This record gives sequence, C-alpha cells and structure tokens, in this order.
Amino acid sequence: MIRHASDPLRGQMRSLTHRAAAFTLIELLVVIAIIAILAGMLLPALGRARTKAESTQCLGNARQLTLAWQLYADDNAGTLAPNEASGLVSQNLSWITGDVRVDATDRSLETGVLWPYNRSPGIYRCPSDRTRVVASRRLRNRSFSMSTGVAHLNPTRIPFPVYRQSQILEPGPAAASVFVDEDEWSNQNGSIGIEPEGTGESQHWNLPGSRHGGTATLGFADSHAEAFRWRGTVIREGSRTLKTRFFADPGYLDSSVPVPRGSAADVADLRRMQATVPSFRATR
Repeated sequence: MIRHASDPLRGQMRSLTHRAAAFTLIELLVVIAIIAILAGMLLPALGRARTKAESTQCLGNARQLTLAWQLYADDNAGTLAPNEASGLVSQNLSWITGDVRVDATDRSLETGVLWPYNRSPGIYRCPSDRTRVVASRRLRNRSFSMSTGVAHLNPTRIPFPVYRQSQILEPGPAAASVFVDEDEWSNQNGSIGIEPEGTGESQHWNLPGSRHGGTATLGFADSHAEAFRWRGTVIREGSRTLKTRFFADPGYLDSSVPVPRGSAADVADLRRMQATVPSFRATR
C-alpha cells in the first residue's frame, strides 16, 4: 500500500522524530550548568599556569639584564654601569635614562649604557606589569630598577656604594642584588632605593614588586635570579596606597611605605631586602 505525504501516520512519525532530536529547555540548562562548573574548575588552574609562566619569564629577564651588566663591567676594567638619578629622572650615561612613568618610546632604554650588550627591550620588563605610560595607551618599557647600593651616589642613605666589581664584598656577589622588579606605582627613575642593613630604618624607601602571587624578582651580581615571596602584607598593601597616590598626582616623588615595628613578618621582609644591598667599606 502506497501512502501519500499527507498521510496522518507518516506525519505523526515525523513529529516524533523531530521531538527526539531536539533539546528541551531543562536539558539545555543542565548542559550550561555543567560547562559553568567545568570552567570554574579550569580557570583557576589556567590562572596559576599563567602566573608561573610569567614568573619564569621575569626570572629570565633579570638574568639577561645582569649578564649585560657584567659584560659592561668586563669591558670597562671592572667599573660598574652608573646608576645615578636626580628626582624622578635617571641621568644621562647611566644604565638607563629618563622617567618610566612618562617615557613613551624606547629611547630611555637605547640611551642607557647597557643597551649595546642586549638590544632586546623586552628584558627590561616584567611580563605581568601592565601599567601604561601617563596619558598614553602604551605599556611602560621598564619594570626593573637597579639597587641604590650599586654605583649610586647618596652619601646620607647609602654611605658605601660599590662602583667596581671587586668591591662587592658585603654581601658577596651571590647575595648582592643588582636588579629588582620594582612595584609599578613606586617605579620612576632607574634606581630602587633600598637602605643597607644596620640603618634601623622601618620603611621601604622604594617598594619592591609583589606580582606573581606576592613575589618580587631579583637579579644578583653573580648573574643568578631569585623570586622573593613576601611573608607580610605591607608590600602588597603599600602598592595599593601608592596607586592611590599616583592617581592623585602622577608626578609624586615620595614612594616610601612605612613598616610597623610590631609586625614580625613585615619587618623580616624589609630586613631581607636590606641584606641584599652591596656595600664597600673603605676601612677594610
């Protein structure tokens, strides 16, 4: 028997097939809920993986900068790259020039004395630093600064800076910091102020970074790099304070952050940084 397209039985079968192939609203909601749960499980893991990757790259950048710094000293009979600054600006003939907050080109990198030893602008930055130049969409070209214990003249706060490789004695090269991943709201000229041990200071003169899950990257005089994880809360809270200060006045000069003497963890963080400042005592 031949049935035509208008046959009622054939129409019923087609309707049943269509309903079986379609999703109900409840089924769609269940699928969406499952996707949301999976995303909630995966996103934190992806975030941690990204943080780890950026931290690894930041360590590599610090090592590359320190190698350039060593090559400069080798070519200059052991004399270290200058690290002089005035106010917000690093001076000419220093390892870097200008003020990172307003430098809208890579000129400040290219005029630094380390540039001939590694012409990759990327090594001057922490990949997690997304801070932009004032009045520009351009990302800042630098996150690393050089310790004020290295070739920096400030007799009041840094009485025994090192100017030659042979002067890196207290501490020795493996423990003497050269480059520090500075907090983005503290960063201005190319020097990060860190007073040496024994000063009794209870503040961060300039603030080290706290990216990568509350750590800062340091490059040392023997060319290795480390990530310092902060035990206290002052450095991370201080970053928020300096950010507020920055948006109130992008040209502010004072980047200091006090450290409460009663907070053992925060005092330990400060002393840990101070212990890395190289010092040469002429009386030795």
